[in-house]
Amino acid sequence: MLREVEHLGRRFHVATIDLRAASLDLYGQRSDGGNATNFTDLAAYLAARDRRIVMGTNGGIFKVNRRAVGLHIERGLETSPVETADGVGNFYLKPNGVFWTDEQGAHVDVTEAWTGGHGAVRLATQSGPMLLIDGAPHPALQETSPNLLPRSGVGVSDPHTVHLAMSQGSVRFWELASLFRDVLGCTDALYLDGVISQWVDPTHPPDPSVDGRFASMLVVTEPLNQTD
Repeated sequence: MLREVEHLGRRFHVATIDLRAASLDLYGQRSDGGNATNFTDLAAYLAARDRRIVMGTNGGIFKVNRRAVGLHIERGLETSPVETADGVGNFYLKPNGVFWTDEQGAHVDVTEAWTGGHGAVRLATQSGPMLLIDGAPHPALQETSPNLLPRSGVGVSDPHTVHLAMSQGSVRFWELASLFRDVLGCTDALYLDGVISQWVDPTHPPDPSVDGRFASMLVVTEPLNQTD
């Protein structure tokens, strides 16, 4: 389900995904993903395979060489290991975390709890900071912070239900965290990325003039000939 939500005076794009009915995948690092680095190229790659993007947003934080910072598992293949070191920047504002899906469904947890999943892991992206941890905002988030930027994140409200959200403008980390807790019913949520984040859906198609180059893209796809 795609919708626009107003929360604390801010507007957000929100996608609620039932993994029992929808196909959620990560693209950007595997060579058999057409070497797509943006949503325009990914849409073309998928269309050639009779699939289309229902919605998409970029995944976790990445380096200047377009390699993921931390864990990246793409359609079952790990291309980057989990990162537990200290550092500077949002990714290292600990606790950071991992979003992943496996045979039991979807999960968001602090990095230290990552044990390799429960069976075959379909996708995983590591980022930071955590937005919610067991229902509580990350201790570094401030309700009156002066730092307002575009932000995106992912949360899980039950093993089958994933929520992706991106602000329509600049917001505080706190506002994004409380969206996941108070509106979307999540107890655990993870920040994905900031200023460069993009959102693609039927009313916001890829725009080649602004399409970025990403290390990872989280997308829901369906067959081209599927009808409602």
